[in-house]
Amino acid sequence: MKQHILLWRLLVGGILAVLVALVGSGLQSTPRSAALEPQQTPIGQYQIFLPMSGHAVPIFKGRADLGDAPDSSNSYSTPMTAYPIYGPPGVVARYPTVYKAGSPPFGPRHRYSTKRYWLGAKVSYEMEADLGYDSDASHNLIPKQDRPDLDAYDDGINPNPQLPNCQLTKLQFSVTVPPGVGASDAFVNLWFDWDRSGDWGQLLDCPGLVTSEWAVQNQVINLPGPGTYTFNTVGFFPYNPPPETCLWWRITLSDKPAPAADGSGPQGGYQFGETEDYYTCAKPVAEQTDLGDAPDSSNGYGLPMTAYPAGGPPGIPARFPSVFINGSPPYGPRHLNPQPAYRLGQLVTHELEADIGPDADGINNIRPAFDSPDHDRGDDGISPDINTKLCDLSQLNYTIMVPASSPTGKAYVNVWLDWDRSGDWGQIQDCSQGPMREWAVQNQAVNLPAAGLYTFTTPPFITGSGSQDSCIWWRITLSDSPASSADGSGPANGYKYGETEDYYACPTVDKTPTPTLTPTATATRKIPPSTNTPTATARPPATRTPTPTITPTATRKSPPDSTNTPTTTPSPTATRTPTLTPTPTSTPTSTPTPTSTPTPTATPQIPLLTGISSTFVSDPTVPGGIVITIHVLDPELDGVIYDIEFIWDLQTPVWPGAEPVFGPQGWIAEPIPGGIRFVTQTAPLKTCQPTDFSLALPPDFQLGDIITILLTDQNHNVIGQIGSQRVRQFSAANGSSPVPQASGATCPS
Repeated sequence: MKQHILLWRLLVGGILAVLVALVGSGLQSTPRSAALEPQQTPIGQYQIFLPMSGHAVPIFKGRADLGDAPDSSNSYSTPMTAYPIYGPPGVVARYPTVYKAGSPPFGPRHRYSTKRYWLGAKVSYEMEADLGYDSDASHNLIPKQDRPDLDAYDDGINPNPQLPNCQLTKLQFSVTVPPGVGASDAFVNLWFDWDRSGDWGQLLDCPGLVTSEWAVQNQVINLPGPGTYTFNTVGFFPYNPPPETCLWWRITLSDKPAPAADGSGPQGGYQFGETEDYYTCAKPVAEQTDLGDAPDSSNGYGLPMTAYPAGGPPGIPARFPSVFINGSPPYGPRHLNPQPAYRLGQLVTHELEADIGPDADGINNIRPAFDSPDHDRGDDGISPDINTKLCDLSQLNYTIMVPASSPTGKAYVNVWLDWDRSGDWGQIQDCSQGPMREWAVQNQAVNLPAAGLYTFTTPPFITGSGSQDSCIWWRITLSDSPASSADGSGPANGYKYGETEDYYACPTVDKTPTPTLTPTATATRKIPPSTNTPTATARPPATRTPTPTITPTATRKSPPDSTNTPTTTPSPTATRTPTLTPTPTSTPTSTPTPTSTPTPTATPQIPLLTGISSTFVSDPTVPGGIVITIHVLDPELDGVIYDIEFIWDLQTPVWPGAEPVFGPQGWIAEPIPGGIRFVTQTAPLKTCQPTDFSLALPPDFQLGDIITILLTDQNHNVIGQIGSQRVRQFSAANGSSPVPQASGATCPS
């Protein structure tokens, strides 16, 4: 018996010794040659990472935050590229981001990022910048793929600021203090890579002065307690002679001063705060390139996305090619547009990539970390509603805008529809009329002779599937060269011109057995185009009268090589009076072609929401300031509204612009094409809780008595508009304006 007890003690002691050795090794530095990606196993409130071969066992405790600028001194000893982002290798990245490996200099690490204050509305936390646990589902850096800029919650400052060369500049940023935290001071620092050398710290010459890449140095701000606060930086002088060239920059909020001009943090890290890194590009990338917004599981985060239902819960995996760089081939269709070019509809937004980097409409087309697609706000070239009756015939009408500076001549249109709801395009099914192809419209050639707005009709195609009542993903692409793949992908080098628009349509089954020559005029998820002369950034007025469009002559079947040639059309004029826009007719064939009756194309209007009251007042404490109060009264709208949008040319008189001053806790302000919005992911407007939003307009601007406000749901789809009415009183004590009770309101007085 004693021998058995002795053997048992030896066995237990051996196991404990092994465990102690493993845990102890986690406290030592990890050899870079052995730094393989660990596997994560949650245990209680901690995270223990069980290693693959050769990896130590760190124990992660706390909620630290780090940056996401590229760092060649990373845990994998893999060189990373500063410019261009993602390579090919050019300027080597030497920004201090990783905390442990390659230090000093130490990447700024905030040990308790969620405890006292952080930048913007949200903060993600991670064990290290390039390995271990990360709360937003991706490491901040993936060195072996040369992929930085992967922190999903960099939201404390405008990611595309104006940085005029050698001119005094201030930037606005926001800070959140959680409930239960008392007053405190904090330090703010900004670094800019003015000379695009791949690091921070240089001094550069402006006329009459020397400017630093450490642009804002330990500015002290006071945080009085819980809430979200907006601050302006101290003034600095950007050295930015090529403002159109991409730029890496960093903002750090911390509990003690930053120690160095190179953007690094102290050896022991900061206790509190957050670091956010940004890759800012001007016109050559961020304002020209276009991609789609269908869900794509081969995204830059390596995260699965859901095709049906859109946004999850996980069901049918999404394999639509939207992302261009990662997971390719197949390549997401990318339109380079080196000059303003023809596009679908009147709007187009531009982005560096579908899932990452700068995006002109303020949000990436797809957000893999949230399984959230369908965020391109310029999809307006066609009605998204589709006839899905099994083995029927159908056609689609679509519009093309050709700006004055656009190339002209032949272009190609393609349409793909996921008839079998399999999460990809490319299949073929049999119908009595012929094959039902998911590549429904194949390289329809259209001729674009001059500037103008044109309407075309696709050749007839066979539609539908047995799932005719369910939602469907589909894509339309306008390009300068033919498409070559049934899966909806584009060429390896991208298209030179054009646009791709993706739609998630939940159709009403068409009961009519004849082909549908004119799309049903039902409300779209995008803001409809107006008759004003389009620009790349302006959102169109939703309440102006649409331009009637003559339906083009439609042939029963188009020859494969036919080219639709429109008649000459002048560019639309900015007028409230509708004008007839001549639209193209199909190229004549040798057989008689029936002509449909000219019918105006109805453009749906944004509805006026009832059950919401709003007023605004002037704020004498802010030059040009106004405070807008929105009061939801209808219980059916409780928790529905996630965006408050102000579009310049919806206002009377048209606004020259505006800047955010403050919003409620949990909301952030960000620019959108032709306007600005306040947006939240966690704090939608609630019934009987009046909420204030503050803007500042130019002090000499004569503001009208009504402000038009667009309201959207959680997916940024516009659900209606309201008018906020001026009242001429203001209480400086609390900043709130009086809100009248609507008739039948159930809120207490």
